[in-house]
Amino acid sequence: MLAPLVKFTDDAAALEKTLRLVQSICTIAIGLAGSNEVVGSWLQARKQIALGRRYFRLLKWHTHWTAAYTSFHETQHRTLEQLLAVTEKTFLGLYFFLEMFTIVRITTYIPYLFHPTNVMGVTTYDWGPQVQLQADRAWLYALIASIWLGLWRLFVAGPVVSLKEVKVDAKQTQNDEVIDEKKAALDEKKVLYEKAPPKAKVQTVDKAKIYRQLVIDCCDVCIPGSSIGLIPVSPTVVGSAQFISTILAGQVIWNRVQAQ
Repeated sequence: MLAPLVKFTDDAAALEKTLRLVQSICTIAIGLAGSNEVVGSWLQARKQIALGRRYFRLLKWHTHWTAAYTSFHETQHRTLEQLLAVTEKTFLGLYFFLEMFTIVRITTYIPYLFHPTNVMGVTTYDWGPQVQLQADRAWLYALIASIWLGLWRLFVAGPVVSLKEVKVDAKQTQNDEVIDEKKAALDEKKVLYEKAPPKAKVQTVDKAKIYRQLVIDCCDVCIPGSSIGLIPVSPTVVGSAQFISTILAGQVIWNRVQAQ
């Protein structure tokens, strides 16, 4: 039981998500704490964890901007889906880029405790909180674009044929008619796939993946939304939303790491 957990924490993305999970628990504890002394202790723990998480995404802006550039220039025909994907990556890269300059000062995501805190104790500057505020706005715009992108792929984009292996269990193998029907259905899918446009062949619609990402994005909206004052929610709600989104995102990373 311990070996899979150790393997999970050896991955950088997995370790960052683990810290994010602990950070969400600290945020929930801040909302439930009854005294200022207890709030201060949980707030200090949360700030240190948030600082540690930033080291894992220090240059992550480059990855997102590169992906946005590649997506924008991969075809001459612009589609709304492509523009939404580019918008998401661009704003997400902007968020990480601006956040990189505020690593010595972290702004809390708690409405009634919204103030700059010099976590590293290295220096102080007046423009730090303003940069962090703009970074949070960029993150919020990226999440909104991601939500619209997910809705577009679910309800607007045309269906894409998904070729999957036909799984036949032991009982069905004894029934030749069932096997023949499934083979015929698979052959029909192959014919449709061959007639589909080249771009449609590359794309596959995984509705479960889209639904999961929509839930993650909708939960994460509470974090930058509360920090800029757009979504007035309590720390308990913010921490709970962050906890749910982290669990869902962590499951994907867990499966990837364990499959390696």
